[in-house]
Amino acid sequence: MRTITFDLSVAGIDKALAELEQFKKDFIAAADAVIRELSENLGIRFQIVSIASLGAVDQGGLSDGAYGEYDPQTRVGIVTNNAYYAVFVEYGTGVVGAASPYVGPATVTSVSANGYGPYSAYDQNGHGEEGWIYKGSDGKRHWTAGQPSRPFFYTMMRQLADAAPGVAERVFNEKL
Repeated sequence: MRTITFDLSVAGIDKALAELEQFKKDFIAAADAVIRELSENLGIRFQIVSIASLGAVDQGGLSDGAYGEYDPQTRVGIVTNNAYYAVFVEYGTGVVGAASPYVGPATVTSVSANGYGPYSAYDQNGHGEEGWIYKGSDGKRHWTAGQPSRPFFYTMMRQLADAAPGVAERVFNEKL
């Protein structure tokens, strides 16, 4: 941590105020660097590792969909996955998903952006054990009764929470 020393003269106080203002700028820059590293680097890396380690079937869409950015105007870091089916992998689907429910707090109940319905509904169309048929990326039709939850995003968020103190300590020590 930086130490600011000064005498009680006008010049000494002015110098201390200038040093304090510089410290404020350096502190904000360090905080920005922490958020940038967590969102743009570690968030994407942890997400891709989680996808692989949880056995999520990934033909590249989930890994390619891993996305992180930092907005310097708002000082907000965002980590997301742009694959349209990521939510189904995260929460699971059908009776298979209901049998192995999501491990995290399933607080998301809004309709997804692509119109597939509530994230927390495993089989919103009532297929039950009969399942349903879908057209796969291979062009063939396949039957499924759903898939278990593979909470790659939840796992990534836990890893980010665990990594954040160490990242912050390292970056603040380097920059302050």
